[in-house]
Amino acid sequence: MVGLATVAVGAGLVSGVGPAAPAVAAPVAPESVPSQVGALDAAKRHGTRVDIGDLTTETDRAWARPDGTIEWEHRFRPVRVKRDGGWRPVDLTLEKRSDGSVGPRVAAADVAFAGGGSHAMVTMGHEGDRVGLDSPTGALPEPQLSGDTAVYRDVLPGVDLQLRADVDGFAQVFVVKTPQAAKQSALRKLRFGLRGEGLAVRKVAGGNLSVVDDSGETAFVGGTPLMWDASSEHAIEGDDRLVADTGPVSTVTMPVSVADGALSITPDVALLTDEAVYPIFIDPSMTAPRRTWGMVNSAAPNTSYYNSTSEAMIGTPNAGATIYRSYFAINADSIPWDTNYVVSSTLNIQNTYSASCTPTAWGAYSVGGSLNASTTWNNPMSWKVLQHQTSEGYGRTGCGDPTVVKVPLTDLTRAYQTSSAASIAFGVRALSETETRGYKRFSNNPTLTVVYTAYSTASLLATSPLTACPTGTIRGYVGPSPTLQAKVTDPEGGQIVGQFEWTPVSGGTGLLHQLVTVLVRRPDWPVES
Repeated sequence: MVGLATVAVGAGLVSGVGPAAPAVAAPVAPESVPSQVGALDAAKRHGTRVDIGDLTTETDRAWARPDGTIEWEHRFRPVRVKRDGGWRPVDLTLEKRSDGSVGPRVAAADVAFAGGGSHAMVTMGHEGDRVGLDSPTGALPEPQLSGDTAVYRDVLPGVDLQLRADVDGFAQVFVVKTPQAAKQSALRKLRFGLRGEGLAVRKVAGGNLSVVDDSGETAFVGGTPLMWDASSEHAIEGDDRLVADTGPVSTVTMPVSVADGALSITPDVALLTDEAVYPIFIDPSMTAPRRTWGMVNSAAPNTSYYNSTSEAMIGTPNAGATIYRSYFAINADSIPWDTNYVVSSTLNIQNTYSASCTPTAWGAYSVGGSLNASTTWNNPMSWKVLQHQTSEGYGRTGCGDPTVVKVPLTDLTRAYQTSSAASIAFGVRALSETETRGYKRFSNNPTLTVVYTAYSTASLLATSPLTACPTGTIRGYVGPSPTLQAKVTDPEGGQIVGQFEWTPVSGGTGLLHQLVTVLVRRPDWPVES
């Protein structure tokens, strides 16, 4: 044996003199596999998560993980758009188009702004139909473009127009810069002429707006037009950010009418003539009617903020005079895990601003009812069970940069699975709605991450020798050493455990309650091409 070993080693040394065999590159995990089965196989073989292509949508994405679970990520507003057979990330940077208009590079909504002149100020498209809103101030100058915003300077003396692209709509703000500008008769009523085919603008409940097609389907929704002055910008302990970018803190609603081919808005004369802090902002906007998020405001109790372009707000900026609460919802038809076992569910929401660095409690609740364009302070969703409470606060000098806060929602997600609700919904609010320091703002497009797996099954239950399973007082005798059989299956090919148990018949004698555990390893799933 020693001689043989020596010869074998020697042969190895001699053969090693020649050229070394080329190194074999380790297999590289695919970034994406279309089917869930194929992605699970790839994740298991490569030890890394793999994208499941078939589950990708404008708002959703999912990955197979090496442990056999699925990680599903839902965004409440679109973050990608299908273009030319592939997915492209949303890019709201405005650019000039060949027809002279201005629009975002990649957005989920078909929206275009005027490049200047007498063209429609804003044009919205839906399934081939279009509607345009004309400027109430006449021909527009060429806009200055900055990121997602087009600024039209001095559309009236001392008044700028800002149009901001949103992922599924647009926001519009007239900025009245001086008291002299506010006195102009042209601001007493803003009349937006309507043009286009197949879509119509309507006034609906609460002074809110809706754009519908010939069949009555809603293409865009808009809340009650609002106006506010610059005092709202600084109401929260010296916050110096432009609230026009995030939504007003304290607002005045404006009457709206749709008649004679025009949408008319009447600004509040008192705010235009009183001791206002300039500039004054006048803000109508519209977005797609996705059941995604909404906000309610006690100071504007009939105003809808359904799918608003503003940030989500909670708490009070003024010691209880104005109270904000926010809701989020996911349609049931977009949920792939409703019949699976939910391992965990986490809301990841960015806190962009806090009124104070002092910890103040806020929480996420389960809510009831439907989130839609009729959701207002006077017609709210119902608040149910507090799911998680925290006092974290970010986004203010001394509190740290805007930060994503993780909120566990596993119990809420599992409860949805056993309900008949048409959506999974939750709300966020301050626990004290009279303390100004508890006012906070959040991103309106958080992430809900759900980790889930399919339930394993047991079938073909039998004994050997085979015997029937009678009930009642007369039971069959199998033998002193029976063999128990079952077929256990994990649809996702994971490693599972099968347990057999037997107990004595009630009132009788026999074995104590025992468990026999069998570890079952499924063969590898075939690789899908």
